[in-house]
Amino acid sequence: MCAANLVRAKKSENEVEHLYREGLVELFKTKDVIRIMKTREVYRHLSNAADRVGEAADIIGDILVKNA
Repeated sequence: MCAANLVRAKKSENEVEHLYREGLVELFKTKDVIRIMKTREVYRHLSNAADRVGEAADIIGDILVKNA
C-alpha cells in the first residue's frame, strides 16, 4: 500500500466528519423528532466507520514506517 492511499484515507475521514456535522445542522432544522433520531443514528454509524478507516490508515502507516 502506498503512502498516497493512506493520505487519501485520512482526507476521506476528515471529509466525512465535516459532512457529518453539516448533516446534523440541517437535520435539526426539522421538527420531525422520529426522523431526527433515526437519521442521526445512521449519520453516527457512518461517522464511526470513517473513524475506523482513519485508525486503520494510521496503523498501516506505522507498519510501513517500521518496515522501511
